[in-house]
Amino acid sequence: MRKNIRQSERGFTLVELMVATAISMIVIGGIFGVMINQQTTYLAQMELAEASQNARASLDIIKQSFRTAGWGFVAKETALGLPAVGTCYATNVTDQSNCNDLVANNANGSVITSDRLRISGMQPGQTFSRKTAWGTSATKIKVTDLTRERLAVDDLAILSGQCTGGTNNGKIYTGVVKITAVSASADVNYDFNAGVSGYPAFDCTSMTSGFAFGKANIVEFYIDRYLTNPDPGPGATNVPRLMMLTNRGGRDPFTNAAPIEQTVAYDIETMQVRYGLDCGVVPATGFCSGATSANPDDVVDSIASGQQYCNDLTAANCNTGKSVIENQMRVMAVQIAVVPRTRNMIRRRGNATVNGAAISLFGSTLPADAYRHWIYRATIALRNNQLPIITP
Repeated sequence: MRKNIRQSERGFTLVELMVATAISMIVIGGIFGVMINQQTTYLAQMELAEASQNARASLDIIKQSFRTAGWGFVAKETALGLPAVGTCYATNVTDQSNCNDLVANNANGSVITSDRLRISGMQPGQTFSRKTAWGTSATKIKVTDLTRERLAVDDLAILSGQCTGGTNNGKIYTGVVKITAVSASADVNYDFNAGVSGYPAFDCTSMTSGFAFGKANIVEFYIDRYLTNPDPGPGATNVPRLMMLTNRGGRDPFTNAAPIEQTVAYDIETMQVRYGLDCGVVPATGFCSGATSANPDDVVDSIASGQQYCNDLTAANCNTGKSVIENQMRVMAVQIAVVPRTRNMIRRRGNATVNGAAISLFGSTLPADAYRHWIYRATIALRNNQLPIITP
């Protein structure tokens, strides 16, 4: 007798199993594709957020340094020596205005130009002036105000005032010295070394009473592109980072230790700086020029039609006809642009990278590459500049 098999008890045929398996693989493949895309998007968003945070932190630190720019200086438009805002010293310690960092190590072989920035001032609360007198020699200072925190041996100090001896006799002059000895009785007597490594020699053998003297706070910012990427992704190159060097050649004013290079933030592609100058009293429709009055009016003047900031402090770029250091002494405002980037290339189509558009910034150009960039800007006024000359 033939046994009937119920329909519900039948098995799958080989063809049915193959079709079901194919459909399942398509569905699972789609799910994995979505998961991979989500993972890629998540990692990209993490890089975007971290890069943005790095840029904001960088700007905050730079702006904090600007608050002490020129603190304690006897500022005047014809002053010489150490400016509140400078760029960098060349190997012969000549102050340079065009200190660009040119490095062709980008994935597409392009060159990125980054500026350097130096901010100088005295430590607030550690500036001696009215009760300060020149010592018994060209390298001695006497302070009668014992309420201030004393400087220590190997501290860097800044002297600023009306020079009465040496090459800069009769000029408003500011320079860096290093404390070599400290002795105290009724007064505190400081001996100093006028030749500090990394800075121009202090070229003034005495100053009129009322000069400013105090602990230096000199910070330099620049881009370093030589850090190896610890977690290289597709097409990743070295990690660019914003560096800070405090009181080169002396002690760190905050830690009282030898200065070291410190990383401010990683993944900073470039830093661009431009300067607003007080050229003096200019006609209502005029611009900065060599014929402009030297008298300051605390107003940032236009350097050319439609341009109020110059990219470097050379006479040609700033249209003043004055020297680099004269332009530095006239800086009233600074614009900073910090450009972070993602750690890895995230503009991709499949396995290939897709370059974005090149971007112009302060006369420099960001390359057209597969990194994602942002531009963070800030304008900072030098509130300590153009102060009146201190008198006893």
